[in-house]
Amino acid sequence: MIRRFLLGALALVLMLIGWSGWINRAPHDDAQIALLTDRLFTFGAIGFVHDAYDGPDAALFDCVANGHALTAEQSDQYRHAYQNFLLSRQSLFVRLDADLVLRKDFGKNAQNNVHETGIEGLHDQHDLSALNNLVDISQSLADLNTAWFPGRVQQANDIYKDLTDLMVHMAPAIHSIGLLRAEPIPEDIPPDLKSAFEHYYHGMKEAQKAVVNSTHYWAAVDTALASYARLVDAVQAEVRTTNGPLAHSFSGQWLSLQTIAPRLGPNSPGTQERRNTKADCQAAL
Repeated sequence: MIRRFLLGALALVLMLIGWSGWINRAPHDDAQIALLTDRLFTFGAIGFVHDAYDGPDAALFDCVANGHALTAEQSDQYRHAYQNFLLSRQSLFVRLDADLVLRKDFGKNAQNNVHETGIEGLHDQHDLSALNNLVDISQSLADLNTAWFPGRVQQANDIYKDLTDLMVHMAPAIHSIGLLRAEPIPEDIPPDLKSAFEHYYHGMKEAQKAVVNSTHYWAAVDTALASYARLVDAVQAEVRTTNGPLAHSFSGQWLSLQTIAPRLGPNSPGTQERRNTKADCQAAL
């Protein structure tokens, strides 16, 4: 009986490895990366928060989700409400991401994006968290060259999760309260990785300054998404110089189940639904 159970369990494990090896056998191409980048941004900026929000500013949240352009005053109020919701879920975020950085009264004398100064209270500082993800990606890529097979599997899994977390940190940041200043990028990041991240990060900071759903907002988002896609392509290519289909059957690749990523695909919500709306938001303040 025990022997039959063990054989059955072994067969199931081998089937799962074979299935994972098949679906992760090839890297994402440029079109897939662009589509998944768009969907991941929408999940981070809209879906993860908006789908659960039922507070007093629901009308503003509906405007943003539907692509209606906010006024400067509406944008500030929306970002206050958005930050408060993130705070209510902070304990969950801490459990999900070891790179999340909490700071109290951060940058209290620095200008923020809601015409105030600092970030009052204890909050996730999205910029610092994303920079931690970048440092981890850089270190894990370096470690791939010397690790044995189990280590390469673990490093690849960590890399792809950090790559996802880069977006999941910065996408909500542009809808929340943040400092206008950009944090310095570590000097020891490899040039190609640093260049792609820098363009992504500064695009997100521009979107964070802009009125939500404005022309300036979308131009900055487009810059950020294109640069993030370039970052994904570069990281994926480097991982696959050492890890082939067998390693990826264990580690998964970017946005696969093994990396604790949201399930995203062509039918997932994207930015196009918001871009197609030209109306102004009529929500009262």
